[in-house]
Amino acid sequence: MARTDVNAVRAIIDTKLEESQIENHIETANLMVNTLLADEGYSSGLLTEIEKWLAAHYVATQDPRRRAENLGDLNVTYEGRSGGTPLEQTRYGQQVLMLDHHGVFANASKAKGQIKFKAT
Repeated sequence: MARTDVNAVRAIIDTKLEESQIENHIETANLMVNTLLADEGYSSGLLTEIEKWLAAHYVATQDPRRRAENLGDLNVTYEGRSGGTPLEQTRYGQQVLMLDHHGVFANASKAKGQIKFKAT
């Protein structure tokens, strides 16, 4: 059973997603937290916070918000953040990484494989 709910997730992320879509992300977050953090010794309160922020991260990846910046005459609009691990690409995922002080999510999201190619 999930530790968080739609209202808690909506309290930290403004989204136009339907309640059922947010519930799907909560279920995924719950599965990930249970699988990766169940034996890490975290309090139930901290697990709830991690699950809430992870669900918000998943919401953000499905319902990205455009950001605009102006620098003089230059205007740039973009979504998300490139580079880094997937959790580093949203402020919600960054919060998960901070709350998971044992680094389980950080280690789980690192690339496991390597692709090499040779130019001809």
